[in-house]
Amino acid sequence: MISHPIAGMLSKLTVRRAINLLKLTLSYRHSLFYRKVWMWGMPWAVSLEPNNTCNLRCSECPTGTNELQREKGLMSPDLFGKILAGLPAETFYLNLYFMGEPFLHPGLFEMIGRARSRKIYINLATNGHFLTESAAEATVRSGLDRIVIGLDGSNQEDYASYRKGGDYELVVNGIKNLVKAKRSLHSRRPFIVLQVLLLSTTENRMSGMRDLGRSLGADRVVFKKAQFYHLDMEKSLMPEDPRKRRYSGEDRTEWKFRGKQKNACFRMWHSAVVSWEGKVLPCCFDKDARHVMGDLKEEGFRKIWKGRDYIDFRKKILHDRGAIAMCSNCTEGARFLIRS
Repeated sequence: MISHPIAGMLSKLTVRRAINLLKLTLSYRHSLFYRKVWMWGMPWAVSLEPNNTCNLRCSECPTGTNELQREKGLMSPDLFGKILAGLPAETFYLNLYFMGEPFLHPGLFEMIGRARSRKIYINLATNGHFLTESAAEATVRSGLDRIVIGLDGSNQEDYASYRKGGDYELVVNGIKNLVKAKRSLHSRRPFIVLQVLLLSTTENRMSGMRDLGRSLGADRVVFKKAQFYHLDMEKSLMPEDPRKRRYSGEDRTEWKFRGKQKNACFRMWHSAVVSWEGKVLPCCFDKDARHVMGDLKEEGFRKIWKGRDYIDFRKKILHDRGAIAMCSNCTEGARFLIRS
């Protein structure tokens, strides 16, 4: 039985998919060299958004702060089936998450089951509030390959400083339920990742969070440098240690993103995001769907992927990426995850 993510993804790799990865890499390198868009492959990874609603009000999440400029809703079973059937055979990684809490979608386990029939590696991210004993068992039985659970603190006070409305003990118990279900069902899936945002409340507790993760039975603990939209409002949450934040600011009053904004972005050549309405977006930083490449309710994925809107957007990335607002806070090319 496979558990490690790399081994799991390699198990989904066919000759056709391996050749496609080579095509994507070569077309990207070719595009960088000639500063002209070439696209010889299809995306190896796609993110589908089951829903964009959430039970929490996290400080720097557009969904939680109710600042998301999109209509809220759930992806219908019919649309999910149509999108899944239309995914390129070269695609072998599916992320069932974009904005929102995926466990709020009543058909989540059915989605996972249908996706597994396509021999696709399936991952999702959750805030962990809905992992009851029955839901944990259903998660394991569904065949989900990997689950990322946000646990930004080692007590209720620290946790709720960012995860507004969150219940620390409920999340911890949910993790325990998931580990228990894996053991009782003799399953090594899903691979459990605890993700900790590096905030002022967690930056000095990394060792303790690693120990907590091990004691709960998680497979891995990762620390993620937090993304901020309201830099003037969230000073209290910004880590003191500059190595643990995405932003620089000598006097802690004016913040600047530390990443290098080059006219390049491999994401535009290897993956795509699909909103709950079926709109194809360039990446996960387009949270408000301001750069719609096409609509899967009206067009096929292959036509959109190699269509004029996508070509023009990639061309802008190659020549003037700084003019695209969402790219200003992007981690492409920057190290923002610290693995344990």
